[in-house]
Amino acid sequence: MRTGISIALALVLSIPPRPALAGGLSRDQLAKLDKLHALETDKKFEEAYDLAVQEFKDSAASASYRRQVINRGQVIAIGLYDQTKAVTYLCTAIEMLRVYPAEPIASPEDLEIPPTLEGLEVRASEVAAPCARPSPPPKAEAASSSDGAPVPDASPSRPEGPEPLPPVSPARRSPPRIAIGSTLLVAGAGLAAGFAGCFAASWHERAQISALDARAEQAGRDPTNEEWSEAATADARAIRLTRTGTTLGVFAAVGVLGGLLVLVLPPRPASRVQARPVGSGVRINF
Repeated sequence: MRTGISIALALVLSIPPRPALAGGLSRDQLAKLDKLHALETDKKFEEAYDLAVQEFKDSAASASYRRQVINRGQVIAIGLYDQTKAVTYLCTAIEMLRVYPAEPIASPEDLEIPPTLEGLEVRASEVAAPCARPSPPPKAEAASSSDGAPVPDASPSRPEGPEPLPPVSPARRSPPRIAIGSTLLVAGAGLAAGFAGCFAASWHERAQISALDARAEQAGRDPTNEEWSEAATADARAIRLTRTGTTLGVFAAVGVLGGLLVLVLPPRPASRVQARPVGSGVRINF
């Protein structure tokens, strides 16, 4: 039974992942995403832009599909805006990114959306684009009398002395911070399970090699060519599983440690939690 489980695990790890299918996308949606990437790669940005806008406006599409369309569509739209300075492209990118604040956080990458959207809205205000947010109304100036003299303030007099400090509310962990910490812990636990499975499967392959060597030694002969070939194949699988398990173990430790830091450390007032991939790890800013 254990041998069958180990072989099945080795086969699963040797098969390349299909992230698109994991998101529950249809064949038609996968085909359209492939077409969008192909148009962008071929630098047919106008066609890629039209396709992204068409798929973005499909309200019946799933959230995971719309996120993938938005992630590429806003990059294509900003590229076209930088080339043509047509504010239509800038407004399209802003309209796409404004979808995110209304939806729950699905990944650490979603925390990068607010600063990106804020930067684009600043650019829209600078060029007076129609999608720019209206500026706040100016503060009303003090009323003055007809002869230019200021009208005395009718507000009740305040006691002399310095004004009391406003009450300080205790800092609380924000929902994004809790979501990031939980996501990192869950991801770290899943990677740790994969780490254990890889090393269990690698141990099984080493045991097969030892069994082949023991069989030849009991028979008082050298291993046959078939046994040598089988041992070499098992050794290659064991090396691949060991390397995969080591990688999973590193990422599992990073995920668990990062999740604990996010959830355990006391929050600071007016802090923003950000998690972004850096090289082969994850950088977390508070």
